[in-house]
Amino acid sequence: ILIAKVGCTPFDFHGWFNAHYTQTPRLIKTVAPEVKLPLVLEDILMACLEKQPHHRPQTVSEILGVLRSLPGSQAFQSSPRLIQVPDRNTLELELAQLETKVANQNLLTFPAQLENQNILCRPVINPSRLPALWVKLLHEQIQSVQIYQLYNQHYQNFLFCVPPEHPMLLWLTAIYNHQLGCRWFPCFVDLTTKQGKDLIYLMAKVNDYQLLFFDYEAPYGLSYQISRQIDFDNHKIIQQVVIQSQFQQYVGSVPSSTQRLKTKFNALKRNVERQMAVAYEKYRLNT
Repeated sequence: ILIAKVGCTPFDFHGWFNAHYTQTPRLIKTVAPEVKLPLVLEDILMACLEKQPHHRPQTVSEILGVLRSLPGSQAFQSSPRLIQVPDRNTLELELAQLETKVANQNLLTFPAQLENQNILCRPVINPSRLPALWVKLLHEQIQSVQIYQLYNQHYQNFLFCVPPEHPMLLWLTAIYNHQLGCRWFPCFVDLTTKQGKDLIYLMAKVNDYQLLFFDYEAPYGLSYQISRQIDFDNHKIIQQVVIQSQFQQYVGSVPSSTQRLKTKFNALKRNVERQMAVAYEKYRLNT
C-alpha cells in the first residue's frame, strides 16, 4: 500500500501459495528505490512479513511503539478506545433472538397442499419485503447448487404479455453447472390478481430478490437460499410494464397469454443453455 507494489509476482494460485510459504519478500528500497521511508518503518514492515510467527511483532503495542517514534505520528499518540463488552443478560437475549430466527427459518416449508402437484416454484413476498421464488428440488440437486456456488452460471429474464393481451409475466430463472446441467424454473404470474400486482409493484421498487430451495421430499423444508439482483435493463422493463398496466384495458385470456409466453421461452431456451455451458467451462478453466 505504501509503494503501490507487491513484494513478489507469482502468476497463478500455486505461485502465490509457494510465495507465501517460501519466498522472502523483497526490501522496499529494492522494489521502489524512489520511495524514501524511515529505516525504522521499513524494518517493522519487513518484520510483520516474517515467515515464522515468533519472528514477527508479538503485540499491536509493539507496532504502535515504533509508529509513535516516527516524526509527525500524532495520530498514534491517543489511547485506543476500549471495546464495550455486553453484559451477560444482553448476550443471553441476543442468543435467544438468534435461536428464534434460525428456528423460524427452519420451520419454513413448501405448502403441503401442493405436495402431489407438479409445481416446482411459486412467487411470494417474504417477510423481508423482497420478492422470492420458491423452488422444489431433490436434495442432491440442492447440494449441487451449493457445492458449485462459485462456478454456477445464473440466468434471469422477465417476459411479459401486456394489454390488449391478458397481462401476464413469465419469470425465467436458470442455474447451470456440469453436475446439475441447466435447470430452469419458469414461473407464470397473472398480473391481474392481487398476488401478481403486489409482486410486480414490489419488483418495480426494489431490484433484489431471493431464490429459496426446498426439499422435494417430505417435510419439504427450506434447505438453501440465494440472493440475486434484477439487472438494470430488466428492472426498467418491469417499471414500464407497471406504468402501462395502470391505464390500459385488456381483452385477451390467460390461456392465450400463457401460450404466447411459452413460445417466446422456447425460442430463446436452447441458445441460453449453450451460452451458459460455454461460460461455465471457460470460468472453471480460468480459476
